[in-house]
Parts: sequence; structure tokens; C-alpha cells
Amino acid sequence: MVDSVIPGGNKKMLIAVIAFLLAVYLVQYGIGALRAYHLRMAGDGIIADLKKEIYAKAQYLPMKFYDKTSTGSVINRVNSDTTVLQQFMLRITQEAVVHFFQLIGIVIIMFATSVKLTLMILLGAIIIFVCYPVFNKLFRKMHHKVWVQHSNLTSKVSDNINGHRIIKAFSKEDDE
Repeated sequence: MVDSVIPGGNKKMLIAVIAFLLAVYLVQYGIGALRAYHLRMAGDGIIADLKKEIYAKAQYLPMKFYDKTSTGSVINRVNSDTTVLQQFMLRITQEAVVHFFQLIGIVIIMFATSVKLTLMILLGAIIIFVCYPVFNKLFRKMHHKVWVQHSNLTSKVSDNINGHRIIKAFSKEDDE
């Protein structure tokens, strides 16, 4: 098509191809926007329902739980866990499907281009997958340490803010 449109000076055909490509891009963008909107609405609804269920469950937890667990830690856990779930629902699920089909297409093109090179690359990928559990265990431990520190910080900040409100309330007693 390029050889017949550009060297031949066929401007009508060039404009038609550009218009077609632009229309395809706009349709793709529109469908992507609709998909993102519906995923966002569904994800937000699910997360809101999940937070309501967690709140309802928290009402029935024994006081012993709240004595040994700080308020900030509970708040941090609820917020971080629901945020992770929301990100999973909104981004990872749709990206996983798209990337899976892209990977299949890339591997097909690679095999068509060079079988030997593709097999070497796939061997490297297998080595990475074999080493993954070792690194995953290491990074999981490191992430847990960071998460515990973040939870402790959030807990202290939340408890201090709540304590500050109580102090302010008691200091206003004399004014009344």
C-alpha cells in the first residue's frame, strides 16, 4: 500500500488511509475510555461494599482485639488491603489479558523471524522463572518489614491525632 500511495502521488488514497487510521484510533480510545469507566465504577462499588463488610465485622470483634491492636494499625490495614484489591481489579486484570495476547503475538513473530534466537530467549525466561521463588521470598520479607514500619507509623499518627482531640476537648472545659 505504501508503495502505491506515496510514490504514485495518490493524495486521495493517502487522505483516506489517514482518515481510516484516525477513525480506528478514535474508536479504540472510546472503547478504552468506556472500559476504564465501567471497571472503575464496578471496582469502586466492590471496594465500598468490602469496606462496609469490614466495618460491620469490626463492630463484633472483642475488646481484647482492640486492646492489643492499635487503631492506626487497623485503619492502615483496611485502607492498604482495599487499595491493593482495587488496583488489582482496575489495572492488573485488564493489563494481564492484554499482555497475555501481546506475548503470544510477540512469540509467534519471534519464531517466524528466528527459531534459534527465540529458543535462546525462552531458555533465559525459564531460568528467570526458576530463580523467581528465591527472589520472591527475599523481597516478600523486605516488603513485610517496610509494611510493619508503615503500619506502626500510621498507628502512632492516628493515636496521636485522637489523643490530641481528647486533650483539646478537655482544655475547652474551662471555657464553658
